[in-house]
Amino acid sequence: MSIGKLSAAGLLAVIAATAAPITYTFSINTFGTLGSTPFNGLVTFTITTDTSLILSSGGGQINASIPPTNVVITTPAGTTTLAAAPILNNSGSLVSFTSFPSTVGVLNSSLSGYDLATAIGPVTGTNAIGAPVIQTSVGNLTLSGGGFLTFSAALGIIPPPPPPPVPLPPSVVLTLAGLAAIAFYVWSDRKRQTGPA
Repeated sequence: MSIGKLSAAGLLAVIAATAAPITYTFSINTFGTLGSTPFNGLVTFTITTDTSLILSSGGGQINASIPPTNVVITTPAGTTTLAAAPILNNSGSLVSFTSFPSTVGVLNSSLSGYDLATAIGPVTGTNAIGAPVIQTSVGNLTLSGGGFLTFSAALGIIPPPPPPPVPLPPSVVLTLAGLAAIAFYVWSDRKRQTGPA
């Protein structure tokens, strides 16, 4: 076996040994719409990938390509995934992900030099949301406001937050309708047994 093949095999073994799952989370309290459903509350973008997909593109930028289904978006109006593959990026003090033409990011000086491959945060900073209409698997997500954005990264795969609870009023209405049907049945049965008055 040649030294070149041994070197390549060794390099691949080192890369495989250093690859680890990582989960990034961006969250912001905002209002907007998911499809045609309005919401007001916490929106969380949970991104899972592998550290082996993180590349330095020169000029101080670090990027990671991510499949669109690896970005779970949880809003008060429901949960969805991105429609197009995003690119995760750290450029200076800005950590963001872009799913063309939209960008969601956080600006904080403590993120300067962050390599996207280690745990960090939570870090809160100025939100950097550009083109606030994000294409998702269930329609457009429109972010219409918000203040600070929080970013964190943790090694391992962390499940996204659970969706908001489903309201119970429909079950109450169905119960009342069932009780009304029973009451009507009892009333009509008694009327039939007593005959016409």
